[in-house]
Amino acid sequence: DTRRTGELRGAVSGYDGGDLRNGIARLDGIVPTAGLAQQNSGALPGGRQRAPGGRRADGGAFGTSGSDRDLGGYGFDVHVPPGGYAWWYIDALSDDRRSGLTVIAFVGSVFSPYYALSRRRASPSDPENHVSINVAIYGADGNRWAMTERGRSSLTRDTDTLTIGPSRLAWDGANELTVEIDEVAVPIPRRVRGCLRIRPLVTGAQTFAIHPDGTHFWRPIAPRARIEVELESPRRSWSGSAY
Repeated sequence: DTRRTGELRGAVSGYDGGDLRNGIARLDGIVPTAGLAQQNSGALPGGRQRAPGGRRADGGAFGTSGSDRDLGGYGFDVHVPPGGYAWWYIDALSDDRRSGLTVIAFVGSVFSPYYALSRRRASPSDPENHVSINVAIYGADGNRWAMTERGRSSLTRDTDTLTIGPSRLAWDGANELTVEIDEVAVPIPRRVRGCLRIRPLVTGAQTFAIHPDGTHFWRPIAPRARIEVELESPRRSWSGSAY
């Protein structure tokens, strides 16, 4: 869970003004600029019981499986200030190491040229009008990549649930995260659809300030987890390790 509250910088070219911006229309941006989300980030603290910058940690650094899942203000309803962003990142690898995936849910699409242009044109710029689910699936059977940016009307969120367009992330009462994916890949339009179930083995309970000016925070919510992957398109099924 990574968040930056300050202004983000980046060159922008082209803007169609629409409410729904599919990645097909901007293939020149299919590979995001490296380092944009954590530009000039400082080193992580080590061996401390409190987050730096005066922000209290949420208790001990890590808890074991079955401990109380207290998101400590970093649930899906976390406040995102004008011009800022929040993201929730999932990375997974199959037990046979032949398949993997990454899912990133954005409120304030940090790699979006449209959001960058909005920040230049308007003050304040609304992060909830630039939301997206980025999905990358890779393995021996082929790769798919999807990222469609959507507006405020496509966003619903509370502490435990985040819905962006037809895709949804939700915590249930059993301390399991379910991710329902329904996106369209680029550059060849193909459906990316399926369900992920992530069960934390270790839960993070500390928030780290990783920028010296206190505008960028990181929380490893589940640094160790198990994942069950059931994809309808492309058709794949596997279990593995996740973060």
